[in-house]
Amino acid sequence: MTDSHSKQEYDGYFALISDIAAHFLDFPSGEYPGQLIVRCLTKLCPGCYPIYSRIDLKKRFLIMEGVGNADDVTEAVMESLNIKLPYQMPLDDARLSCIRSAEVIHLPGDINEIFVGTREPGFCTRVSDEMGIEEIVVVPYLRGDTCYGASPVICPKGFVLPPDEVLIAFGRLAAGILRRHEAEAALKENKDKYQALFTASVDAVLFLKDGRIIDANPKAVELYGAESVENLVDLTPGHLSPGHQPDGLEGIDSRSLAREVIREAEEGNIFPFEWACRGLNGRFFDADISLSRVFIGSEVYLYAVVRDISERKRSDAAILASEERFRQVAESSFNAIVTCDTKGFITYASPSVARVLGFTPSEISGTCFTKLYADTEDQEQAMALLHSVLEGEVINGRQFIFTGSNGQTLHLSINANRMYGNGRVNGAMAIIQDISDAYRAREAENEVQFKNYLFTAGFENNPLGMVLLYLSSDCTRIVEWNPEMEILSGWRKDEVVGTMVEDLSPDDAPVEALAILIGRTQSTGEPQTIRTECHLDGGESRNLKWDSAAIADPRGKGLYVMLIVRDETERVRFEAEITESQERYRNMTDAIAEPMLTIDPDLTVVLVNRAFRLFYEGIGFPGDATGKLLPELYPALTKGESASIHRVFEKGVLIKDTKFLVLGSVPIRAEVTLVPVFRRGVVVQAVILLRDITAEYDVEVLKKEAFVQIERNMEQLAILNDHIRNPLQGILGICELEGMQNLPLIRSQVEEIDHLIKRLDCGYIESEKVRDFLRKHYGVLDC
Repeated sequence: MTDSHSKQEYDGYFALISDIAAHFLDFPSGEYPGQLIVRCLTKLCPGCYPIYSRIDLKKRFLIMEGVGNADDVTEAVMESLNIKLPYQMPLDDARLSCIRSAEVIHLPGDINEIFVGTREPGFCTRVSDEMGIEEIVVVPYLRGDTCYGASPVICPKGFVLPPDEVLIAFGRLAAGILRRHEAEAALKENKDKYQALFTASVDAVLFLKDGRIIDANPKAVELYGAESVENLVDLTPGHLSPGHQPDGLEGIDSRSLAREVIREAEEGNIFPFEWACRGLNGRFFDADISLSRVFIGSEVYLYAVVRDISERKRSDAAILASEERFRQVAESSFNAIVTCDTKGFITYASPSVARVLGFTPSEISGTCFTKLYADTEDQEQAMALLHSVLEGEVINGRQFIFTGSNGQTLHLSINANRMYGNGRVNGAMAIIQDISDAYRAREAENEVQFKNYLFTAGFENNPLGMVLLYLSSDCTRIVEWNPEMEILSGWRKDEVVGTMVEDLSPDDAPVEALAILIGRTQSTGEPQTIRTECHLDGGESRNLKWDSAAIADPRGKGLYVMLIVRDETERVRFEAEITESQERYRNMTDAIAEPMLTIDPDLTVVLVNRAFRLFYEGIGFPGDATGKLLPELYPALTKGESASIHRVFEKGVLIKDTKFLVLGSVPIRAEVTLVPVFRRGVVVQAVILLRDITAEYDVEVLKKEAFVQIERNMEQLAILNDHIRNPLQGILGICELEGMQNLPLIRSQVEEIDHLIKRLDCGYIESEKVRDFLRKHYGVLDC
């Protein structure tokens, strides 16, 4: 590059800048001039590759955004470097200082100086050498202290750049163009915002100058009933008002009053006011008007915002009327009405509060409603409920228990909702109804329903047959017929419910039973019981027990009769079997020859046989012994005998003994046997068998006496044998000693007598055997 430039070259550069400046002035307003600047810089530096950039001084970046369009050479250069725009080039302190000083930055031809770290080492250097790039110049766009951007210019080798003064002058020219663009953009944005606000305003807006309308927004055209803005232009506020203001001064019309208000506003006395208006279509309305003074240059304008408040005033009037109606309704309402603020302090209490809660309105007004609760937990729950209502929950018919001022427990129902004032929630209102009577009635009704449920459940599920009849003056109608009754009678419920008893077949046993019970119950009003035998269609026979009970009709129109039917077929069969068994048992006991009686553990006689009855009558006690206590039959019963009987019941043992009994005046010797009777392993009765052994005893006594006498006789016989044998031996010895002539005869006689005695001895021995037998088996001969 050449370091010096001739004056002619300078003049040519500045002439070119002048042409560029003229070209800038012709640039359309509102379009962004970035690419135009780059194209102009290309004319100033032909053969170079300029890039338009912005500068972010806070982040210290030069942000490359666009290239010139001169045969797209610069764009080709960027593509060859594989650089995608926008690209952020970091700025060090030295480069920032140059830009802020409006100095041109000269960088060596190595593109790595700009595109730091974007490629592998040597890539950009190789490209620079291939493209013949000598240096890169950064031209700042500085105006005063504001930098609007910069353009890096890639310069090929052999190209002579304009002097730095020319480039700086071009940069200032570009900065001016950019500043003008920013100003025009800001002005356009403000104008668009103003126009949007002016057009989209929900309030009517009027511009006035010298007391006349010069502009109006669409809302004002609509509000005043005009067809277009032109219909309102050049009119005064007096043209849009009735003859007089409702609250104006007497004798002053609306036009004069409007001029006075406009004069005050032009002098700076700004205040909002209400104004009665009349549109071009003749509609009258009330408006809030706010006048603002605006200076444009030295001219004074008024900016008027007009808001139609007719609806609000009607609403305010309606609210006042509604509040009055609310007060009248609240004070005449049977329910208590209470309002409170957001903190729970009562702001209004209707007179019915005294009747419902027991507190007078003056007692609770101004106090927090939670103080009406004595319990802390109830206070917390009440405040939580208030917060829920204030947040939007609507309470409808919520029930709670409250203790009144007199300590009475009240059942209350509450409806609550939040209240609004000035567009925000300012409290809550509650309508409180005393439902104590209704609650008690509902409880009574629930109890009745529960009893009905129990009746229905008991009726349907009862194991007994149940029938409900309704007796009127002219008929008897079956009302209910439970499932068990279907089984017992063989009739289904749908066949008989609703049917008149008179319409049923009179030959059926149930019908006969019903007729009998109905007649007895209706005539006496007392519970009745009958038993019938019912034969079903299949030939099955049932024994039924019918119990009736009369139920008065609370309406007084008739009489209800409840029938309870029990199937006693098994019981009757069982009783018949028992009776038959008892009869067999009685016959068996009567067949026993010995007297027999059966007693319970309390010694009550439950059964006696025929032999006992005859025996009892024989000793002088006629009548039945059944049902009497054993001590009554046998007063001489001893403690030992009673203990033996109790031992049979306790231990279940059989006891047999011989007793000397005195029955009446007759003493007898008897053999008594106690036999336990078991049922499920427990002794439930005892059988007493009596066998009269008096005659046997007497025979035994006689036997013993005879045996004793025989013993004595035997002993005497033995003694007699000794007394006879000894003398005979002596006689025989004497005869032999004396040699008596009759010795043979005497000897033969002695031998004969001895033979007789021997025979007696043999009989004695046999008697000993008999004696041993008697001792062993009869217990005699021991004494």
